[in-house]
Amino acid sequence: MKRVFIALGCLTTIALARGQTVTPTVYASNGGSSTQSGGMIQWTIGEPVSETYFQTNNVTTMGFHQPELGILSMIQEQGANVNVLVYPNPVITELRLDLSGLPDGKYNLELHDAIGKLISVSQKEVSSYDTKHVLNMQEIAAGEYFLSVRGSSFNKTVKIVKTH
Repeated sequence: MKRVFIALGCLTTIALARGQTVTPTVYASNGGSSTQSGGMIQWTIGEPVSETYFQTNNVTTMGFHQPELGILSMIQEQGANVNVLVYPNPVITELRLDLSGLPDGKYNLELHDAIGKLISVSQKEVSSYDTKHVLNMQEIAAGEYFLSVRGSSFNKTVKIVKTH
């Protein structure tokens, strides 16, 4: 009998430990989603944002549908097939860049604050095999910044919002 209780106690502990994961969940009165070849959109109908709580790496917003990654910012060159994705924006810890739309070569990535002060500089060698880049934003104060992507034939800037 003692072995049965020990086995049940172990199984209960395992079940409770595995049941502690948190996944994004939306409780709303109405909404839906649609998937097409170009992407997916989700929406909800309900109350507007009432409160947002931040704790370490968790963000809880009451009454509002939150995407997992945030907003993509795209730099597009007019008249050319040049696309650079910068996401998530607003950013908390890591700003990701997809430079796959740029020609191969060296690019300077400069981050300036709202008054033009240079915050960080990095260089990325873009090739057909290596187009992704991550900027660590964890030590940077919350506020508005401007990221410039500069190469021999490309020079564009995008506004970045850094949150807690």
